[in-house]
Amino acid sequence: MAEDCTNPTGETRVMKKTPAPVRHLNALERRLENAGDHLWAELRKRPYVGSAIAGGVGLALASAVGIAELAAAGGAAYACFLVLKRRESPAKAIRDAFQLEKECFD
Repeated sequence: MAEDCTNPTGETRVMKKTPAPVRHLNALERRLENAGDHLWAELRKRPYVGSAIAGGVGLALASAVGIAELAAAGGAAYACFLVLKRRESPAKAIRDAFQLEKECFD
């Protein structure tokens, strides 16, 4: 179906209706974005949950690569805590976590 549309200059042109698959994908994108915003807000309220998740992911990745698992997991958890609780940028949080680990193990 086509619709007439008048733009600000007064010209009339025919606008085609958005195809159904595109509309469905746009709706899915909005839902996922809203879910992501909600998840981020909840993690900000409870940073220990995000830290535990990041620590687990760090431990799994370190196990796969073969580096010091506990140090990597602790660093990932601490960096996540800095981002969620203290609202530091991720780059600064990772830098701070590595600096802390370096000081602890030197």
